[in-house]
Amino acid sequence: MQDSKNLSDINVIFAYLSANVKEIDKVTKYPDLFKLISLRELSSLINPLELVEEENQMMEDILLSYSKTTENKDIVFINLFFQIYKKLLLASISSYEYVYYKQNYKNFVGLYSKYVQDDDLFNLYRYLVVAENFNELNIQRNITFVNSLVPENKSNEAKNNYRGKFYNINKILSGLNKIKNIK
Repeated sequence: MQDSKNLSDINVIFAYLSANVKEIDKVTKYPDLFKLISLRELSSLINPLELVEEENQMMEDILLSYSKTTENKDIVFINLFFQIYKKLLLASISSYEYVYYKQNYKNFVGLYSKYVQDDDLFNLYRYLVVAENFNELNIQRNITFVNSLVPENKSNEAKNNYRGKFYNINKILSGLNKIKNIK
């Protein structure tokens, strides 16, 4: 918790410096400091969840690029899907992963059954149903929560401005609606 307080303090100091140091001094007297401040400002625009999703997609693309046969590609898919399956059962799945799970579960079951026989994986099905219900309930809770933040009597432009005050609220709503529509 101390680290987040320190980061908050640094952000306040950087904001103060940016507002109170003359533009010419930023370039001539303190160029490295203001390069650092610019980098911090730019890095704050990165959505960490989307960054992780992009990294996962890149890893999948790399693994698939080395897969020359259909069987190899199937094994890569099964391996990657297992990671998401595990996260679902442990209630640590992200909204991006849950969308992927919903879109690809049938494919996973078909491929897994093709390559693996006499396995206990499908004994987990009863837990899978509970995990899916848990995620669906969380999605509904999140939609209700996000919608409660935006007053109904606001115009669309005002709603978007209001939503902009919250961290990626439009992306959250969009992601939740995508998940809801996959059912």
